[in-house]
Amino acid sequence: MAQTEGSGAWRALVENVFERAGPAPKPGAIDASYAGISRPLPSVSLIVRCFNEEAHIGRLLKGALSQTQPPDEVVVVDSGSTDDTLSIAERFDVKIVHVSPELFSLDTH
Repeated sequence: MAQTEGSGAWRALVENVFERAGPAPKPGAIDASYAGISRPLPSVSLIVRCFNEEAHIGRLLKGALSQTQPPDEVVVVDSGSTDDTLSIAERFDVKIVHVSPELFSLDTH
């Protein structure tokens, strides 16, 4: 069964990831005047869970960071990858958080 945001174990995992990643940028930190937007844009965080994703992580991060409004922060949550996932992710301006495999695939049922 899928994990839901409201489940206690899932919420604890998300809180743990944010705690390890550190503070997020303040809302409105993006200067959007180039796009004709006069109000502050909301702060956007992208969390990417991964395990042995060397074939895809580079393309995903490149695409995410090249959006018209890129995320203010990208947090890569790795669960013990044994391939080149982390060395590829380290080439980008992202925060990398390590979690144990038990937390990564937390089953609340």
